[in-house]
Amino acid sequence: MRNQESGVARTTVTGPDGHYRFPALPPGTYSVTAELAGFASQTAKDLTITIDLVLKQDFSMRIQALSSR
Repeated sequence: MRNQESGVARTTVTGPDGHYRFPALPPGTYSVTAELAGFASQTAKDLTITIDLVLKQDFSMRIQALSSR
């Protein structure tokens, strides 16, 4: 997750249930990127975070194109 104004970034890993958390984020506008080996990354932009906000952002990971060697 990256604050779009300041550029400050945080990372996290999902739990076994696929949920992720970024506790105690300062208010601002953020982008969040989901990445997993073998899958195409996805980014959600312009997420506005306010004090005590719980925001849900789901991702559907798509298999990355396979290359033949």
